[in-house]
Order: sequence, then C-alpha cells, then structure tokens
Amino acid sequence: MLTLVGFDLDDTLIDDVAATREGVSRLAQAWGVEDLEMLVDAWQEASAFHFQQFVDGRESLELNRARRVQDVARANGTPMDEDTAAEFFLVYRRGYEAGWQCFKDTIPVLSRLADQGMKLGIITNGDGLTQRGKIRAVGLEPWFSLVVISGEFGRAKPDPSIFRHLLAEAKCAPEAALFVGDRLDKDVMPARALGMQAIHLDRARGDTLEDVYNKVV
Repeated sequence: MLTLVGFDLDDTLIDDVAATREGVSRLAQAWGVEDLEMLVDAWQEASAFHFQQFVDGRESLELNRARRVQDVARANGTPMDEDTAAEFFLVYRRGYEAGWQCFKDTIPVLSRLADQGMKLGIITNGDGLTQRGKIRAVGLEPWFSLVVISGEFGRAKPDPSIFRHLLAEAKCAPEAALFVGDRLDKDVMPARALGMQAIHLDRARGDTLEDVYNKVV
C-alpha cells in the first residue's frame, strides 16, 4: 500500500524553465542582446556544468554563480571578469525569483493526495537558501514537512543516500513509496533501484500531475 509520495521540485512542482527564462531575459536586456534563445541555451549548458562542479566540491556557490555568467557572456562574445559577472548574477537572480511559480496543477493535486492520507516529501538538488526560498515563495510549505535538499544533506541526486534519507525521515519502506520527477537519470532510475515506485513527469510532452494522481489512486 502506498503511503509516501516524494517529488522533485524544479520543473516538477515549480516551473523552473520559465523562471530561468525570466532571469536570462534580464541579462539580455542589460546587455542589449536580442537573441534570447541563444542566451537561454548558453545558460542551461553553463548551469548543468557548473552545478556538477559545485556538487563535486570544485567550486563554491559564489564562484559557481559568477562562472555561469562568465560562460554565458563568453558565448555572447563579451567576456567579463569574475567580479563583474558576480554583479550581473544579481541581475539574473532578480528576474529568476520574480519568475518563481507553481504549475497550475501542483496545489490541487497535492491537496487531493493529502486528503487521501499520503505523506508528501521533496528531494531537490540545489542550495538550501534558494530551494527553501522557492518552496516558501510559491506556497508549498504547508504541504511538505519532509524536505531534503542536496546542499544541506551533502549528497545530490542521483546518489541513493538522498532517497534513503527521505524514506528514513518518513519511516517508510521503499515499496510503499512513489517518487515523481522530470529526470529519468536523477529521479526515476535511482528511486526504482531502491525498490520505490517512480513516475517520469515530462512537462514538455504534456504530462501533468493529474496523470500522476490518477495512477496513485
């Protein structure tokens, strides 16, 4: 019997793609760049690379942020020093935070799952200040007493220990737990390897949390 439903945060419960786009658009405006798509693609590539550098302990959070901006500026043909990049990260960050929002189906489905008696949890990669800020800003706090963040835990998905930690905190056996996320490699596969059920939620192809709810109940 299912008793716990765990979720990824970004692009599962919160539209991180839209928030990122808003942040990058602020950089495009500040730099006078018309090709927003080029900057968004460069930002996504830089973020993926430098997040792994941060997880592996090769970059501090501050350096990680500055180097993302430096990589994007370089792709735009306008290299900049680290201090200038750190200042422009604040420009990005203001737009990014302004863009934080849940998907329209998030709160209704969480409410229905809670009404079914399910425990609800989050496992998310990122720094604690940012991820908890998102959870608070979009109104998710009331639904989640179980929140595991890689920057606080010390391990990031797909490391199995972060999934085991959620199970331990929930006092739940793997076979009684379901995990929902947008990444096969970081969400679905590691959860299934531990004996949890898992659903791949691909918003880009039109998947919704309503689909998840219908499978759960």
